[in-house]
Amino acid sequence: MKKILLSIFFLFIVFITAYVSMKLVIRGSEVIIPSIKGLSIEQAKTLCESKGLSIKEDERRYDESIPANHIVSQEPSEGERVKKGRVISVVVSEGSKTVYMPDITSRPLRQANLIMEQCGLKTGMLASVFSYEKGKDEIIAQSPVAGSLIKRGSAVNLLISNGQADMWYCMPSFIGKKINEVKSNLRKAKIAYKIIIADTAEGSEDVIMNQNPPANSPVKQEDIIELTIFSNGYKENTFRYANIFFIVPGEADKTEKRVKIIIIDDSGTKEVFNNMCKQAEKIEIGVQVKGEAIANIYINNSIVEERKL
Repeated sequence: MKKILLSIFFLFIVFITAYVSMKLVIRGSEVIIPSIKGLSIEQAKTLCESKGLSIKEDERRYDESIPANHIVSQEPSEGERVKKGRVISVVVSEGSKTVYMPDITSRPLRQANLIMEQCGLKTGMLASVFSYEKGKDEIIAQSPVAGSLIKRGSAVNLLISNGQADMWYCMPSFIGKKINEVKSNLRKAKIAYKIIIADTAEGSEDVIMNQNPPANSPVKQEDIIELTIFSNGYKENTFRYANIFFIVPGEADKTEKRVKIIIIDDSGTKEVFNNMCKQAEKIEIGVQVKGEAIANIYINNSIVEERKL
């Protein structure tokens, strides 16, 4: 009888040991699901992979409290014990269903499109007009206006600048006039000119003998007027270097303005700077000029300074 009891006791111990060992083995292959709600997709993936788990995106939906590309909910829930290798299904946020309309005025169309795309907006109707304040392809106006609360996916209508309209003049006659007087008048009208020295000693010194285009011809402001003078006694100006230093008006902030600098001298007209600059930004450039020279400085296509160089 005593041997039978010992055998039963021994079998009981073996059974208990096997049961406990099996439970420990099973427990060793299980993990507790972490909370990944509110984490970005990348953060959630990293955390789950560290515990031998993976995630699967089941759905995307708008959520006013969870940022875009962050986890809204998970299944199974946090705290549950599961086997390693389990896939956690997640719902990912598309962000808020509404956004504030950004200010894209004064920006080039390409840049404006990128900003709208980042906000989940799209380009609507486009219209264009000539403008003396905005450069070509810059945004003059937008609808909805900046700061409006609008739905994602909304279309934004834009008014775009074609740049300045051509200004036409009737070409006067300069023949027989003193070159310095004509140069001064052309500079005041912001019309470029080029001096050509005739290979002859006949005629009066510094007097114009020919011009192109001829008198009464229609000319645009950006056209270059060729003035031919006698070589007798005329000393042609040589090239020299000049520095231009300019500070964009306004307090230092992220607001950008288009700054353009155009030089008019005896060799004609040339654009030496054209870029979007922040307020209070410093601009310093060296230029090569010939004879009397003027630098016209524009902000958003409006002249703000005429500087002799």
